[in-house]
Amino acid sequence: MAEFDIPGLPLLRQELAQMAVTPGHRSSTLGRLIRELYDDIRQARITGHSWREISETITATTKIRCSQYALATNFRRIDSEWEKKTGVAALEPAPAKKRGRPRNVLDKAS
Repeated sequence: MAEFDIPGLPLLRQELAQMAVTPGHRSSTLGRLIRELYDDIRQARITGHSWREISETITATTKIRCSQYALATNFRRIDSEWEKKTGVAALEPAPAKKRGRPRNVLDKAS
C-alpha cells in the first residue's frame, strides 16, 4: 500500500483500528428504543406529528442520533410485526411529497 502524505492519516488509521475492535451498537440501540416507545410514537403519528419532529425530539432528549429515515424504517417494521401479531391495522405511510417543477409544463401551456 502506498503511503500518502495526508495530515492525520496515522490518527485515522488508529481510530479505524479501534472501531474494528469494538462492535457498533448505535442501530441496535435505536431499534430497541423505537420498539420500547412504539405506542407513544404511534400516537404521535396519529395526531399528525412528522417523522422529523419525532426524530428531533428523540435526539434532543436521549442524545441518541436518530434520523427521520431510520425512525420511519424501524417503526414500519415494528408496526407490520404488530399488525401480524394483533390484527390491528398498521399505519398508512405518508404520501411522498412531489418536488420540483411538473413535467411537460411548457407543452400543456401551448
